[in-house]
Amino acid sequence: MLRIAVIGTSGAGKTTFATKLAAKCGIDAIDLDQINWRPNWYDRYRHEDENFFADVATATNEENWVIAGAYSGVRSLIWQRATHLVWLDLPKSVIMRQVIIRSLKRAIDGKDVFLGCREDWRRLLNKDHPIRIAWDTFDKRRAKFEEMLGESEYSHLKLFRCFDKAQVLDALAKLSDLYSNQSLT
Repeated sequence: MLRIAVIGTSGAGKTTFATKLAAKCGIDAIDLDQINWRPNWYDRYRHEDENFFADVATATNEENWVIAGAYSGVRSLIWQRATHLVWLDLPKSVIMRQVIIRSLKRAIDGKDVFLGCREDWRRLLNKDHPIRIAWDTFDKRRAKFEEMLGESEYSHLKLFRCFDKAQVLDALAKLSDLYSNQSLT
């Protein structure tokens, strides 16, 4: 059984990492943002938290998965079910560059980010835009993750804390190898 939670602040590369690892292992990649967002940026986490929680609970009942996201309301559920945790704890400057570039590309191409949700230039100014969230929550999230990882209920998690791109690639390779070796037995 391999259940991997990928965490980090907005723009850290959680979805990219989870998608790559899931493809290498041939297992499901779960994106909390995909579960959450509905057309016109309707936020299920904020307005339908019980349904959102139920959908995450169902998705994490599978034997093997990689989940991308750090929503606080489902964090305990996910971490309790996970076997491994990948924390993309990259420098703030790297994350800000990534989230700004990603947001600008999305605003330029005008394609749906999630079904019925498009990035546009006006949305870049919203207080709940990922650029703003990444900037405003970076230190608080880091402190919260460190605090939670010190709690005994999460002591079972095998942690990959990645401070740079080389460590991200190393975690990807090690977890892929771990899954391959596990599948052979």
